[in-house]
Amino acid sequence: MDKVLFEEINEQLESMNIKVKQAECAILDATIIESSARPKKTLVVPEKDRQETKHSSSHTPRKSVDPNAEWLIKGGKYYFGYKGFVLADANKGFISKVHVTPANQGESPELPKIMEDVEKKRLMTDNAYDSEKNRQFLKSRSIKDGIMYRARKNHLLRPSQKKFNRLISQKRFKIEQGFGTLKRRFRFFRVSYMNDENSG
Repeated sequence: MDKVLFEEINEQLESMNIKVKQAECAILDATIIESSARPKKTLVVPEKDRQETKHSSSHTPRKSVDPNAEWLIKGGKYYFGYKGFVLADANKGFISKVHVTPANQGESPELPKIMEDVEKKRLMTDNAYDSEKNRQFLKSRSIKDGIMYRARKNHLLRPSQKKFNRLISQKRFKIEQGFGTLKRRFRFFRVSYMNDENSG
């Protein structure tokens, strides 16, 4: 139902010429959304943000009334909840798609899932999505690559890559503004509802 309502709102915005129906460029980013519940036990080794794969099961078992939430550590702070992926147009920052995973899910593997049925000419993201697989995926869809480059061990960024990163960073601020508004005015920083199918 949430997807149906979301599509209806976007269609109304498009019909009033407030939102461009087929914006050429999109921005993809993710934000942490904490669960309103808390687990009874904590992880031994929390997942660190921006790892490519999900953390293995090498942690203590735990029970929670929110069975789908997971732990993540970011910036030295612990979060229990979800990661919300948002796709917005680069023109005015209107959100066109939302994708939610447990917080410990790596960002890079989610890009093909989010862009699977999206028709855009260019995609801009931060360097959390920097992988050869993602760049090849965009190429196969004829989407111009706006993924920022990430420096790796023994592979420093070239001057051209640093310049490219600066250009992309200057255009990605619209989605950061959107996250700020959602969290300040609509309490998007915490889950309001959850599926209690498996809860006690």
